[in-house]
Amino acid sequence: MIYLVIAAVSFIAGLVQGVTGFGACIVIMMALPFYFTMPVSAGLAGAIPIILCLAMVIRYRKEFNWKKAVVTLKPESKTIEFFD
Repeated sequence: MIYLVIAAVSFIAGLVQGVTGFGACIVIMMALPFYFTMPVSAGLAGAIPIILCLAMVIRYRKEFNWKKAVVTLKPESKTIEFFD
């Protein structure tokens, strides 16, 4: 039962994250504290969006320009341009 709740909440959080670009942790933290302690809920709320973002990176890895991403990680870089 608990895995079904986590999967359903994660699915809804993924939809919110995909549409708005943020908010997955907020959606997850609305439900998980009812089933877990607060530290465990916060840990899961941090880990689940990372997994969601990694899934998007894997999906869009061919369109991602890694050279521009490495350049933007330098402190002197002022712009963020990941895609052509």
